[in-house]
Amino acid sequence: MKRLIALFLILLIPSAAASQNIYFPPPANFLWETSDPSELGWDTGKLDELVQWLGEQDTKAFIVLKDGKIAVEEYYEDFGRQSPWYWASAGKTVTAYLIGVLEKEGLIDIHQPVSEYLGTGWTSLPQDKEDLITVWHQLTMTTGLEYEVDDQSCTLPECLIYRENAGDQWYYHNAPYTLLTHVIEVVTGEDLNDVLDSASEDIPGFNATYVDGIMSEYNRVVFSRALDMARFGLLMSQNTSWDGAAPTLEEDFYEASITPSQDLNPSYGYLWWLNGQESFIPPSFPNSFPGPLVDSAPSDMVSALGLNTQMLSIVPSEGLVIVRMGDDPGSLFPFQEEFWERINEVLQTTTSTDPETPKGFRLDQNYPNPFNPSTIISFEIPETSHVKLQVFDATGRLISTLSNGIKSAGNHNINFDASGLSSGVFHYRLQADGVVLSRSMMLVR
Repeated sequence: MKRLIALFLILLIPSAAASQNIYFPPPANFLWETSDPSELGWDTGKLDELVQWLGEQDTKAFIVLKDGKIAVEEYYEDFGRQSPWYWASAGKTVTAYLIGVLEKEGLIDIHQPVSEYLGTGWTSLPQDKEDLITVWHQLTMTTGLEYEVDDQSCTLPECLIYRENAGDQWYYHNAPYTLLTHVIEVVTGEDLNDVLDSASEDIPGFNATYVDGIMSEYNRVVFSRALDMARFGLLMSQNTSWDGAAPTLEEDFYEASITPSQDLNPSYGYLWWLNGQESFIPPSFPNSFPGPLVDSAPSDMVSALGLNTQMLSIVPSEGLVIVRMGDDPGSLFPFQEEFWERINEVLQTTTSTDPETPKGFRLDQNYPNPFNPSTIISFEIPETSHVKLQVFDATGRLISTLSNGIKSAGNHNINFDASGLSSGVFHYRLQADGVVLSRSMMLVR
């Protein structure tokens, strides 16, 4: 049945321990229990505004689980409960999960060289350099392979070229993590989807499939319904223990998935994005930026993110699992910032990714965003302070210093004029009294 679904999917693509208070749904989606947002104390008026806004952002499915129960389930246009959609790069978390399952079964040692599984010559590197690359490096995006190549998705040896020793660089490189699926097939001797089907037995009702040759001839893309993505998120939010069953991953592997797995990019686990860290390296960039991924989101948020903002976000402190599927809503992190500002209004919570940030310091999302050619950056400080507000480009190069002097307590609005700059993502950073806050914005010409 899954293979029949996969044939139709091509048409869709454009040219901590389980808590006894957590609800686990039965396999049938129509029996999944719900929670009334109003009874949860949520602002239903703001929820309606959020749902409408998401529709305007080309969203197809939006789901919020609260302690396992469905609190929000919205579909747009002709999309529905049974509609499959692609996870894009968010699906790499499924791949990481399968690696963890096989590690627990003793079939994979993630600290062994990849050449132990794929054979020598899987890259164009000298053998001594190739043997430095382990499965762990694939899981952490630290293979050291050259990323300035014609096709970063190409998994052929001629596309996999030496740049630095494994472990010495972090870069969001498609090919190395795609090759994890080849490792899975080699160690099991089975088709990738057969392995996924077997592992899915531990997630009742979960139904997903990998489809080859969709977004590129090399990528292997996960497809599922939105509620399947929610089931996977619920499992991961509960230390991979479904309704009291034994965890499907070893504790060390699970912890490394949802906490910093290496020092180069603390906002990255085993193919999961981590909020609330001191810095991050965004996709397609080699440089690190200060601050968390999403300043307006909870610090313990863990996310699977993919092309066109396919999103699975888990917030253990709030008992939330959030799914967004759809077409491109614009730049990834600016969208995330506005999304969390809006959903915080729904939940009637005030979120800070830095628990040490003094009350009263705030850096807002610029408006409008995206912008052309100017935008307003607003911030608030609780007392008269020396304020430095700077704008950086995607490589970390300083573009403009908008403020570098004494500002009185209260709200401030500063205009940033990007005339003469090319389209792209920019980052702005506020420094005041030892507090550092940062956000991202998008210039569109």
